[in-house]
Amino acid sequence: MKVLLVDDDAALAEVLTQQLAIQNYVVDRVADGETGWSYASTFDYDLIVLDWMLPRLSGLQLCQRLRDEGYGVPILLLTAKDQQTDKIQGLEAGADDYLVKPVDVAELLVRIRVLLRRAPAEAQPILVWGDLCLDPVSCEVTYQGNPVSLTAKEYALLELFLRHSHQVFSPPALLDQIWSSDDFPSEATVRSHIRGLRQKLKTAGVTVDVIETVRGLGYRLSSPGLTPPLQSSQALSIERQARYLEGLTQTWQAHRGESVDRWNFLVHLSHTLTEHTISEQQRLQAKQIAHKLAGTLGVFGLMEGSRLARQIEQLLESVSTTLSLTQISQFQTLVTTLGHALDAPPQLVSWSDNAPLLPKILIVDIHAAPYIQQLMALAIAQGLGVDVVASTEMAAQILSLHDAVPSSLDTEPLLPDIVLINLVGDQTNPVLTETSVQLLLGFINLLSHHCPQLPIVLMTPQADFGNRLDLIRRGVAMVLEYPMSPAEVLEAIDQVTHLRYRHSKIMLVDDDSHHLQHIVNLLQPWQLQITPLVNSQRFWSLFTQILPDVIILDIEMPGINGFELCKVIRSHPQWQHLPIIFLSIHADQDHRARAFAIGADDYMTKPIQGQDLVVRIFNRLKRYHAWCSQEKTLMALE
Repeated sequence: MKVLLVDDDAALAEVLTQQLAIQNYVVDRVADGETGWSYASTFDYDLIVLDWMLPRLSGLQLCQRLRDEGYGVPILLLTAKDQQTDKIQGLEAGADDYLVKPVDVAELLVRIRVLLRRAPAEAQPILVWGDLCLDPVSCEVTYQGNPVSLTAKEYALLELFLRHSHQVFSPPALLDQIWSSDDFPSEATVRSHIRGLRQKLKTAGVTVDVIETVRGLGYRLSSPGLTPPLQSSQALSIERQARYLEGLTQTWQAHRGESVDRWNFLVHLSHTLTEHTISEQQRLQAKQIAHKLAGTLGVFGLMEGSRLARQIEQLLESVSTTLSLTQISQFQTLVTTLGHALDAPPQLVSWSDNAPLLPKILIVDIHAAPYIQQLMALAIAQGLGVDVVASTEMAAQILSLHDAVPSSLDTEPLLPDIVLINLVGDQTNPVLTETSVQLLLGFINLLSHHCPQLPIVLMTPQADFGNRLDLIRRGVAMVLEYPMSPAEVLEAIDQVTHLRYRHSKIMLVDDDSHHLQHIVNLLQPWQLQITPLVNSQRFWSLFTQILPDVIILDIEMPGINGFELCKVIRSHPQWQHLPIIFLSIHADQDHRARAFAIGADDYMTKPIQGQDLVVRIFNRLKRYHAWCSQEKTLMALE
């Protein structure tokens, strides 16, 4: 299958090209709409993937031109525009599907397969020739149940013949179908790959030539033909996810500089807004840069950065060439905190219909206090999701507090973990006016009435007993007295929600993939970043990339066992205090004693209870973070 990818974001395009190639798609990649038109009108493709915002000719215009010229190839439109009107516009332009950035590669691959299945020549999921089976979903080839190892080109050749069982393909036709337009192989290359494919199938036990030579014409699939299709296979395995993360990290390291350059443009722009004006050209350029950052960072799993970039884009969409003080402050805060998000490593992300990731801490600050900007920057640096709103009306809209009818389970908004309300003005005059105070108190009453389960933390310069009593009666969980450092505020928030340990990195090593998946499912509600690994021999390369906060090890594993992995970790001075938890079927005292003797922090026996494991993980995280803080303090004193 041949795909044309038209996207000017080099980092995003490289990730998508790599993943499509892994699935044995042949990919032509171009960076602007005019070149995309040239390729699409010259070569034959099974699918075209278009970005909406392209130089020279937009994806929307290219889609319309292709449809106007009668091209019926399926088109998948990628964009950060998530409004319903945008989706309608894209579909009316001729797109067959519409996917909102940041793009989940797994979902993209599923949508591509769905679009290709709609084509009349598309066969059912699993292609079968006698005892030879090819599964396009898992990209696996088996003969009599045993795997057959093929190169990408050999796999593509076999899939093409199985899909078109009665068609004769000439060598030039095979070159056009299997090789990218950037390659210039000869017909001898085709013969060489056909010969290699035949040899590997023969080695696997196939006694009849699957590929038949038709003298003077080319090649075709020999009989027997296709048998009825079987069920499609399961999704990508845990091991493949780990390999994908490795590749994602390498690609991010190669292209991170491009995202930093884009961010630097926004930083420079934020420094020039003191005159309260921005040219239309600057606004459009900054909006396009934010648009690209939202898509790129999302692909690499940097969801907080993607969310911030999307907020910047939306802000630039809504403003004119003259900005208010509040808008300037909001823009500068978003750009500053976006810079912290760029320092995070790539992550695998779990998706659900591209649902937007709402912030974990919602700050209501109606006076754009510089103090809140510092707090937001520190929170982002610590890996917390933060959103700052400049009005109670906007906060009520986010939390759906004005809905006349309670939302159903299907449409209920995802609430933040905590709401911080700022009753502090600026440093010279920290006390707000009575009107502002009453507005915020009214919002607190509304919030505690509609969302009694949502913790409310309030910052105020007046925290005597009478004020505290009044605020507690209104539903406030914690009252903080200004001034407090941003670090002290986050410490207080952590006491209410334990946010500090969310998104901690947990590495699981167990050769039992079913047990690994079970643990992943148990820990998923706690928003931990979980990296499972089946092959213990790949532990060190993955460990040094992830740098986890907790490691959970099985004992009995082929190649390298859990005890040996624990010893390797403890042999490094830097990892003497890294929490290590053993999960094992061995409940005897000897195994426990040996585990603790070589440096384990905890030992649990299978089967485990989810709540028990979570408690132990958070206990270890608390001690580990306390030790890290103490070490930093001692280093500062030296």
